Amino acid sequence: RVKPGWLDIDAMRDAAKRYEGEHDFRNLCKVDPAKQITNFKRRMFESDIVEVEDAASALPYLQAAGFAPENLEALDSSSSSSAAASGGRKGVYPKVYYFHVRGSAFLWHQIRHMVAVLFLVGQGLEKPSVVSELLDVERNPRRPNYVMADEVPLVLWDCIFPSDLSASAEAHREDDALRWVYVGDDGPSGRFGQFGIMDDAWQMWREKKMDEVLAGQLLQHVSKQGNNNNGVAKAVTTSAAVAASVKVFEGGNGGRLSGKYPGVMNMKLLESADEQNDKYARRKGYKDAEDMRAQKGFKSAKAEEDTTMADE
Repeated sequence: RVKPGWLDIDAMRDAAKRYEGEHDFRNLCKVDPAKQITNFKRRMFESDIVEVEDAASALPYLQAAGFAPENLEALDSSSSSSAAASGGRKGVYPKVYYFHVRGSAFLWHQIRHMVAVLFLVGQGLEKPSVVSELLDVERNPRRPNYVMADEVPLVLWDCIFPSDLSASAEAHREDDALRWVYVGDDGPSGRFGQFGIMDDAWQMWREKKMDEVLAGQLLQHVSKQGNNNNGVAKAVTTSAAVAASVKVFEGGNGGRLSGKYPGVMNMKLLESADEQNDKYARRKGYKDAEDMRAQKGFKSAKAEEDTTMADE
């Protein structure tokens, strides 16, 4: 098991890479029966765990006995190459990483479900192979009822509208067919003027940075107070006593006590997408989902798949 509060980044990268390519993501999204979606195939061009450049703020107590994992040196060694490439600093904790994913389109809450599984892998609660199991909809047509990740850190970072995405699976930024107008480009002050957007962004950054610095100093100060050895011993004893209860982290500011962790594939299964579509259609007065799609002009499953592939 990974020490609580720490993540196995290498395992998360292994799991993230399994999302790449074209897959059926019905087990990694929330089904919206009102839309009567029948094609859950989406193509992910890139999927990775990336260290954020120059974002680490040192909290030395995390490397002290009782706080740091036993394999801290190994973690440093495994992350040194990626740290050098991304501008991160070796040996400085906590580190900040983000889940980078680029795809042709996404389903409802797809990213939050993908991240939830990555967090389970990072905490050692699941193996990276769980991603492959969830993507195998022939064997697993119904989604296990796991909790999706917190919404707060989720950011739509960029969009491109290439003239012909099907001609290039890479879809680089220069392929964009739109001419974008950026905030500040057409204003009298520009981006860097007295009332430009950079001035507003700086004020927001400074406010958050001061909160970070003060909170970090408080953490470091409290960690040095009292009898640390006694505190660590009590923490170890308490952890052993409640070993049956697992604290699961899902991207928010704290964890969630979940009792004995059963494993994703052993969780209660939700109704399949087809079953949810049929139930919704009958509730609206139709015979079934197919009847609803026919009467309301929804695309057939084949037409929907053809359109999605054409859009890609």
